[in-house]
Amino acid sequence: MVKAAAQKLDTDRAVFWYLAEDASGEPGWRDRLSWPVTPTRLRELGEEACLRVLDLVRAESDPLHRQILSVGSGQLINGFMVLTELAYVASAARSTGASVRTPPPEYDAFFTTGDVASVTADAYRNKGVQDVAASNWPWLRSVARTRSWSGAAGLPAALLGGDGIVLSHNRMVIDHLRRNGVKARFQNAANIVVTCRRAGAGEPCRDTIPVLTQAVAALCDLCTELDDATRVRLGEILLARLRQSFETIASDVAAVRARTSLPKTVWSGTNGSYATRLIASEVRRRGGRVYVFDHGGVTGISQILPLTAIVEGMFATTFHVGTDAWCDLLRRSGFEALVAGINDGLEIRAGAGEPTFRQACLDLPPPRKGARRRAIYVSHPYYGHRQFAIAGMRDPIYMDFQIDLIERLKAHDIDLMLKPHPEGHFGDDTYPLQHMAETSFRRFETHLRDADVFIFDAPTSTTFCEALCTNRPVILIDRTQYPTNPVLDEQVAARCLVVRTDYDGNNRLRVDAQGLDRTIAALPDAADPSFFRNLLVGH
Repeated sequence: MVKAAAQKLDTDRAVFWYLAEDASGEPGWRDRLSWPVTPTRLRELGEEACLRVLDLVRAESDPLHRQILSVGSGQLINGFMVLTELAYVASAARSTGASVRTPPPEYDAFFTTGDVASVTADAYRNKGVQDVAASNWPWLRSVARTRSWSGAAGLPAALLGGDGIVLSHNRMVIDHLRRNGVKARFQNAANIVVTCRRAGAGEPCRDTIPVLTQAVAALCDLCTELDDATRVRLGEILLARLRQSFETIASDVAAVRARTSLPKTVWSGTNGSYATRLIASEVRRRGGRVYVFDHGGVTGISQILPLTAIVEGMFATTFHVGTDAWCDLLRRSGFEALVAGINDGLEIRAGAGEPTFRQACLDLPPPRKGARRRAIYVSHPYYGHRQFAIAGMRDPIYMDFQIDLIERLKAHDIDLMLKPHPEGHFGDDTYPLQHMAETSFRRFETHLRDADVFIFDAPTSTTFCEALCTNRPVILIDRTQYPTNPVLDEQVAARCLVVRTDYDGNNRLRVDAQGLDRTIAALPDAADPSFFRNLLVGH
């Protein structure tokens, strides 16, 4: 449920800011900051939306419509999450008079009727439907990427692509291809899609709109806290936002169906990007094989499993994870049941351990007695106007939380380093709080030996799993929106020092200060990483 305010909002001063850079530029912004819905509730909606989309795909009997709906499921869920949060903002602003700053362009439509004047395009760093772009120097890229698994001696045979095509890769894909001597060539999925668009009919296919309309209505029914009028308007705005994307998806599906030269076998580091997902869907429809590999390491640990089923499980013939224990975890968690009736016969297969985590299995010496502990605080990305099933905290709320947490950490007898996420709204070498403490923009792997304790405020990243594989203690700030897999509750509690948080009356998050103090005061010199090493690496 939307969190009830512990105190009445000061409607003359409360502000719902969307962007951190706008909020932080105003004097006294933290005192005026508020948000009408918690990320915990949004996370619940995200999981419910994933389950609803799986049901919709499972129930769709028309093969073409099912393929379109499956390929576009990410656009459907992410669009729903962005606009549902916006609907809560609009509803609260209407009832309280709170000021709303720099919202997404669809905001004004909640206060009008009829056509939606402005919608957000599905375009983000060449990962969306509307910004698919061919890479430069495709042949040179193909040679360089292919050589990473074939080696120089095997490169000529691999470039022939006799075993298939690699659409995207990560360390686990490369490790698998090397170990099995696979003769596969890298070919950027976006380049294939661009070629198909040029050769295909290219005309938008509007007969999919009834299917989209049904899906939008099914998702909006989940928003039980919204009044009927707001929920209806949410559906209209969501349909307007998704219409162009789904017309393009339908056209793209027709174009790849018309292409005669698609590979029979493909490998992918993830089916999360639109172009890779589109190609994988058609390879499977034709009876080909799609080998998908875990991306990030938190699958089955803290990821929303229904989301993994959508992203990685819908089109895969085989989903590869690092170890037998990892396979067993997914099976015990019900992963196969989530894709039943959609992708029956999906095989979960173990590799030789996740290479990223193999290098993190470090048994480091204890800190020097009497020395200040070196702590690295690893944070989450900022999202701007975006939102996902694994719901992120709205940027100004997250910045406010981080300021409070960093100030509390600096009050302790530790040497603090900030390690911001390399992606997100800011990215590159920019982090809005880097003035508060020493900040590193180097890869996390280079700091594995530099910390006596790791501090995380989300268990959803590759870096979190890397830290678990070291023998250093890990403090996990539980923000309530990122629950771990219940199957692993005991193991997470044994490995991590968990510090609780709570929301105030304006839905600003605060760490349990006394709990944080007790945790840091009683830090052990080392921790037992054996369970997670076995899970992620196999030893």
